[in-house]
Amino acid sequence: AGHLWQSRMQELDKIAKEENLKLTMQTLEFAGATPSAAPVEAGLVALIEDSGMFDSGSAQFTPSGMQAAKKLAAVYAGTGKQDPNRRLLVVGHTDATGSSKFNQSLSEDRAKALGKILVTSGVPVDVIYYQGAGASRPIADNATVFGRDRNRRVEIVELTSEDMLVKRAMAEESNAKYLAYGASTKPAPVATSKP
Repeated sequence: AGHLWQSRMQELDKIAKEENLKLTMQTLEFAGATPSAAPVEAGLVALIEDSGMFDSGSAQFTPSGMQAAKKLAAVYAGTGKQDPNRRLLVVGHTDATGSSKFNQSLSEDRAKALGKILVTSGVPVDVIYYQGAGASRPIADNATVFGRDRNRRVEIVELTSEDMLVKRAMAEESNAKYLAYGASTKPAPVATSKP
C-alpha cells in the first residue's frame, strides 16, 4: 500500500503544480488492534483548499475549478476496480459566513459536485461516499479573509476499506484540532486590564 500512496501523492502533486492548487496530502493510519500492534495503514487524505474552484456561496465549479477537478478525478479513475475494497470519502467544508443550515447544505452539494466528476472519470458510484462538514471543522480563523479562504475546502480521502471509512468518519467527528478556531466569524475578544 505504501507504494500506491507514494505514487498517488506524486500524481496529485503534479496536478497541484499545473493547476496552481493549494493541496495538502497526508497518509492516514489508525492504531492497531492491540496497544503493542503497529499502526494500520488506512489511506491517503488529499485536502484541496477551494478558493477559485467554486464561486462564493455556490456548488457550481468555476471553469478553472472544473478543469482542476477533472484532472484530480482522473487520478482516482481506477479506484474500486483494481481493489474492490477501496472507498473514497469526499468531504465538503465551508467557512462560517452564512447560517449553519446553508453551510451544511453547501458543503454537501460541493462534495457531491466533486463526486459527480469522479463518477464521470470512471470511479464506480458504489465506492464513493459524501460528507458535508459545513463550518464545523475550521483549520483557520474565520475572522479573517485568509482564514475563511482556507476553511472553504474539499477533501478526497482514499481508504483501504469500508471499515477504515467508518473509522475515519468517527475520528473526524471528535478531532480536537478543530477546537482551536471554533466556527465563529466574530473576532476573539481582546484582553484588557483594569486601571
